[in-house]
Amino acid sequence: MNWQLSATARLGAFNETLHVLGLHSKKVSRECVDELFTVCRLYYCSKGDEKPPSPLFSCFEEELEFLEDYGL
Repeated sequence: MNWQLSATARLGAFNETLHVLGLHSKKVSRECVDELFTVCRLYYCSKGDEKPPSPLFSCFEEELEFLEDYGL
């Protein structure tokens, strides 16, 4: 039960991060936004059964390049 709660809490944190980035990315440095977005991409791309609340890539080619770059 604790593991399930922990996994749900992590998922919520990544969902919230994407939500905040969507609303406030212009108020944060580009470097910080890129780094947080990369962490979220890595999380969702490594979890095949968990879908992000918003698109992580602008096109399929961008997604494929990301997956290749990170060996996923």
